[in-house]
Amino acid sequence: MKRVFLLALTLCLLLAGCGAAPAPSSAPAPVSEPGSEPAQPVWGKPEPTPEPTPDPEEAWAQAGVQFMDWLAAQPGFEGFDAQVQEGFPYLVCVNRASSCTTVYTADEAGRYTRPYAAFVCSGGPDTPTGVFNTPVNYPWRLLSGPCYGQYATRINGPYLFHSVPYYTQHKDDLEYDEFNKLGTQASLGCIRLAIADVRWIYENCPIGTPVVIYDDAQNPGPLGLPGTLQIDPKNETLRGWDPTDPDPANPWGAEYLDGTAIRTAAAKADWEAFRASDAFTQNLPHRPAGLEPRQRHRGHPRLILPFMGEHPGFKQKAPPAVENPRPGAFFVILRQRSFRSPRTGGRVPGFPRCIGAPCAPS
Repeated sequence: MKRVFLLALTLCLLLAGCGAAPAPSSAPAPVSEPGSEPAQPVWGKPEPTPEPTPDPEEAWAQAGVQFMDWLAAQPGFEGFDAQVQEGFPYLVCVNRASSCTTVYTADEAGRYTRPYAAFVCSGGPDTPTGVFNTPVNYPWRLLSGPCYGQYATRINGPYLFHSVPYYTQHKDDLEYDEFNKLGTQASLGCIRLAIADVRWIYENCPIGTPVVIYDDAQNPGPLGLPGTLQIDPKNETLRGWDPTDPDPANPWGAEYLDGTAIRTAAAKADWEAFRASDAFTQNLPHRPAGLEPRQRHRGHPRLILPFMGEHPGFKQKAPPAVENPRPGAFFVILRQRSFRSPRTGGRVPGFPRCIGAPCAPS
């Protein structure tokens, strides 16, 4: 009996030991190392490898070659030779219809196919088309109106590259309404540009530089059409200045000095080196030394000034008052008149007015 009891007790203990094991607890969440990001699961397909960004310099170079081939097939430009001319590192091409000036430099084959920079500009219906070479330039130039232009470079006949016109030979007397027309057909035939851009042409394109003026309303050029800056006519502090003029007296901020030009890597490097140099602010004075226009012409109902020969009908002998006139210079009789200057707000007496043909289209 005692044996039976021990067997029964042993059997009960064995049955108790065969019970279900306790359920394991859930795995603890992984703990990130301090300062590390937790691993993120990858869902779906992996992201495709992005396509390499096309090199704009290469695309611009190809577009430049295509443009020169296109130009040589246009009426009036048949067989145009884009071969680089010795001593002239740049070709300046003006798209009259698109108000865009593109500068080209030499490629490896010695042809003007490599775009360098593009400037927004303004021409007009009377702007001539064709191939020209610049014959002369001027720091200030009397224009039709009368008005004045800075950094003028003659293209052909009376037509020039020049700044947006000024009422007087004061750099704070800009015709700001005309500045706001850059990028449109606004001139009487000349090519207007902002100071930063027209100064570049004046200082970097030697006399004799080839110039092409053509029309293509669909394609402004290989670099595209730059944007424009706008002047608030109500801002009397700023409105008289070209925003891109580097003169230290210019109240516009330094962020405007680059203008809106589209520059290739080479042009950008050259421009940045120029901006960092002392030459950048070695600029023209407000007016020619010793000249105060409102005083100079006062009391002179008629005045004879040098005229550089655009209109042979105005040829005259140099008057005795003109000392050492430039050989071959023509002279134009000018008549005094007054007008209202936005710079001063008052009537300005004594400014000349061209009688007959203008001194140069503006």
